[in-house]
Amino acid sequence: GQWLQHFTIRIITSVMPTKRIAGELEGHTLSVVNTWFGGMKFYHNENLIEHNKDKLAIDKNKAVISHSVTMNEVEKLVEVYVQAIVRVKIQIKVDGVKIAGDDF
Repeated sequence: GQWLQHFTIRIITSVMPTKRIAGELEGHTLSVVNTWFGGMKFYHNENLIEHNKDKLAIDKNKAVISHSVTMNEVEKLVEVYVQAIVRVKIQIKVDGVKIAGDDF
């Protein structure tokens, strides 16, 4: 993985129609799986937290998933952003800091 401060960043695969992004923070794994027909699923340590079935993400600056998770007894805001023009790009941010995914 690539190190950014104390974050580990991994892009698992980028093959359509399924895209998987995962990041690790403080020993917790945050991941997103997006499929054209199944929507976007957000996981915290392999537990499904939220399933967004929207087909379009019009504003790349608006989170398609926004959820608070507890990491080591501290609440963290996890947001997932999407940009889909020619190809799907996904970012996972924790408290406003990108921990995994594409740049856009």
